[in-house]
Amino acid sequence: MIHILLTSKGINLNPITSLYYIAPNCLEFLSIPCLIVEFPLLKHKRSFNFNFVIFGTNSLCAFTLNLVVFLLVGKISALTRNAVRMNK
Repeated sequence: MIHILLTSKGINLNPITSLYYIAPNCLEFLSIPCLIVEFPLLKHKRSFNFNFVIFGTNSLCAFTLNLVVFLLVGKISALTRNAVRMNK
């Protein structure tokens, strides 16, 4: 949907560039309700322990997965994609 809005305004971004601009905005807008709604509930639970190492490792793995998918889709041909889809 964002890609459609940007192309209608005449802005052409590839997927990596759009991720570069959109991801920080998503983090900002989703962290506000999280801090208001979720964090006070988690603060009162004794079993909640935030581990920065696990969070950072998980974030790095998710970013790497997104980057690999974008690069892979850009590099493989349509024939390869169809063959992989048929094997699923």
